[in-house]
Amino acid sequence: RLPVYYGVMLTTCLASLGLPGLAGFISEFLVFRGAFHIMPVYAIIGIIAIVLTAAYILYKIVQFVFLGEFSEEKWSKIFDAGHWSFGVDMAPFEVITMAPLLIGMIVIGIAPAFILNMINATSQLILKVVP
Repeated sequence: RLPVYYGVMLTTCLASLGLPGLAGFISEFLVFRGAFHIMPVYAIIGIIAIVLTAAYILYKIVQFVFLGEFSEEKWSKIFDAGHWSFGVDMAPFEVITMAPLLIGMIVIGIAPAFILNMINATSQLILKVVP
């Protein structure tokens, strides 16, 4: 009964897992790509941690929060009692707040070059100063 909120939460969970096409992927990819050359054991431990995190997020959060047992009594207390006057599960101010974050996750995931170029320029300046 919460399709908009479910979509937002699922998108952020998948970005957190590092799904390709979302912002979390490029950061995890770059970290593990660099770590494999220097400390492969730590990189493997990190990948195992990502798999465990994926299992936890998908099973616990998504399963129990969104696909768990539905309470008609709690639903009617909130929605039918006039406490929620909006036609959808998220208020307009919530959608306005979440939309830039979701758009940013998708844009950075699809075209990360803009952010990476800024990071690279700053990193090069730091490497010139630090011996």
